[in-house]
Parts: sequence; structure tokens; C-alpha cells
Amino acid sequence: MRRVWGGGVTRRSRRLVGGLRTRLVFTFVLATLISAATATALAYRDARTAVLQRVQSAAVSDLRERATAVAADFDVPSDQRSLSRFAACVSEGIGARPVVARYQDLVAVSDARAETAGRITAELRAAVRAGEQAQFQRVAWRGEPYLAVGMPVRYADGDRRTSGLEVFAIADLRAERDDTAALLDSVRAGIVPVVVLAALLALLAAGTVLRPVRQLGRATRGSRRATWGAGSPFGGTTNSPTWPVPSNETADALQASDAELRAGG
Repeated sequence: MRRVWGGGVTRRSRRLVGGLRTRLVFTFVLATLISAATATALAYRDARTAVLQRVQSAAVSDLRERATAVAADFDVPSDQRSLSRFAACVSEGIGARPVVARYQDLVAVSDARAETAGRITAELRAAVRAGEQAQFQRVAWRGEPYLAVGMPVRYADGDRRTSGLEVFAIADLRAERDDTAALLDSVRAGIVPVVVLAALLALLAAGTVLRPVRQLGRATRGSRRATWGAGSPFGGTTNSPTWPVPSNETADALQASDAELRAGG
């Protein structure tokens, strides 16, 4: 009977310690994984935003400076030939990006082979016509990302009125997309060793945290064995118990702690 009771305490203590260790490790690893995933998402968002803003600012600045410089030698009203020359000159100054120039009903494209209809939308043209500042729009064309920039061209010599001439340029965003995707892959690859390291640290931490529980369990089992040993009515002798009577209070305290830990777990 003494062995059965002691074995039950041992099994309960091992289950308690093992269950707490599993919970601690799982909670620690889960928190690390959530933190790493959140940091990855934020880093990707910030990097993508920074790259897009840089490209947008550069595209607007380049188009404005080049269009202003070429427009100084451009006379209005224009004909188709001069409008085509204007579009070609602007394109040469911004890295041979496709450029579309519009003047009233006339339209000229710097590269006749470039398909611009799907990348320069009606919404962007309406925004440029209605506004006085540069406008831009990110579009997906045939599954690839592009940036379309448009602006009205003003008269020279400080005249702030729009001349009726509008210019649009198309920037390819595939390189920037690939760069941010590569950054995301690199950060994802770093999550695995971080999670493994977190699991190892969690095991070490769990061992440190649960060591007093294991020590208390061993002490209580020894107390029970002593109390129910030679000095107990079941022991068959009348000798005094090996441990003093207050050890029963320690055992009762451990049982209470055991119940609290189970209720809290």
C-alpha cells in the first residue's frame, strides 16, 4: 500500500513537470515565431514602400526636368511631326522609357512598338488633364508591375498656365519587385534558425524554472516514505518515524501546490 501511494505521487509529479515543460516550450516558441513573422511582414512592407517611393520620386523628377528642357524648344500649336520629336527627345533623356505626348487630339509615342494603352489608363489621363501637378499610378499589365507618370507641360518664361501639352512616361518596376522579393526570402530563411534557437533556450529556461518543483517533489516523496515507513501503523514496528511529524505538513503543502499548478495550467 505504501509503494502504490508513492508511485502515484511520482507519476503525478512527472506528468505535472512534463506538462509544464511542454507548455513553456510551446509558448516560448510560438511567441518567437509570431514575433519573427510580424517583424518580417513589417520589414517587407517598409522596404517595399521605401523602394516604391524612391522610384516614384525619381520618375517624377526625371520626367519633369527632361520635359521642361525639351519643351523650351517646342512651339504650340503643334503638328504630329514635332509632337513625335518631342516624345522621342524626352524618352532619350530618361533612360529610353516609353513616352507618350498628347496635344489636343494629337498623340505621339516615342517607340511605336511599345504598347502603352494598357499602362496609361484613362484615370491617369483625366487626373493629369484636370490637375496642375505630376500624377502617377502603379498598374499591373500582363501580370507585371509598372509605374505610369504624367504631367501637364507649362509655357516657358515663367508663365504658369498649362500649354495644353501633356507628357506621360512608363517605368518598369520588375527589378524593384525582384529586389524586395529577394529581401523577403532572406528574412524568411532566417526565421528557421531563430525558432530552433528559441526552442533550445526554452528547454533550458524550463529546466531552470521547474527545478524547484522537481526538488520539492523528491523531498515530499521522501517525507511520505519516512512518515508511512517504520513509524506508521502499517509498518509493523513501534519505532519512531525517521522524519519528524511536521513533514506531513510539507506533504500536504505540496499537494496543495500540485492542485494549484494543475488549476493554473
